[in-house]
Amino acid sequence: MPIDATLLERLKDNDPTLKELNLSWMDLNDFDVQQLVVALTHNTTLTTLWLNYSRIRATGANAIALALKDNTTLITLGLSDNKIEDAGANSIALALTDNRTLTSLSLRGNPIREELTETLEQIIERNREHQIIQRRDQLIQAVITLARDGNKKDSQSFWAKLPKELMPLILSFISFHSTDSIGKNEKQIYQCSAFIFKNISLLNESLAEAVKTKQPFKIMEKTVNGHSSFRFFPSPSQAKPLDTTLLNESKLIIRN
Repeated sequence: MPIDATLLERLKDNDPTLKELNLSWMDLNDFDVQQLVVALTHNTTLTTLWLNYSRIRATGANAIALALKDNTTLITLGLSDNKIEDAGANSIALALTDNRTLTSLSLRGNPIREELTETLEQIIERNREHQIIQRRDQLIQAVITLARDGNKKDSQSFWAKLPKELMPLILSFISFHSTDSIGKNEKQIYQCSAFIFKNISLLNESLAEAVKTKQPFKIMEKTVNGHSSFRFFPSPSQAKPLDTTLLNESKLIIRN
């Protein structure tokens, strides 16, 4: 069954209201999928695509793989109960080598070898971990920006005018839909934020050292017998080790 031409045009035009598309049970074949992939070539709005219970074979799977290689928007892809065999699944696996966005892929009900299915599952799990680290890093970068702004004497921002001891407390009210989104809970984020806010001078020295030595900046944590100590990496040239066991009782690793 051909895909509606209007729908394909909406995909080509990056319709911002078209974020999820369910084309399951429409008896799509490889030719239909190829038309869909052409429409998706430059699409940056669609995040979920369901193509379950269709007649997609190797040619269609190869076309999907081509789209996945450069796509940075699609998060969920359903291809269950098609006719995709090892060759098509392998094309998808190879395409996902360069894709870090897709975090949900369903291929059940296709005649694919178990080993290849496991490989695809491992790739998707890698992508999930990558997204968690990326979101966590973005949050920590925001905390560092706020901490440095709050420490500037000449800053005119409302944030900088707040009492410094209140700043980490405010950040603790940040609500996450689930700890899976960043891999850490509210308590852990508060503890890391408190560490950053209490060590601004060493933070600035470490950032300068990172630029000077061209090393990635990280916040490292070590837990021994239930007690944790944090440090910035790279360490400032003559910095003393930071013992912050009172700030954290659980494992927390923030990396760049």
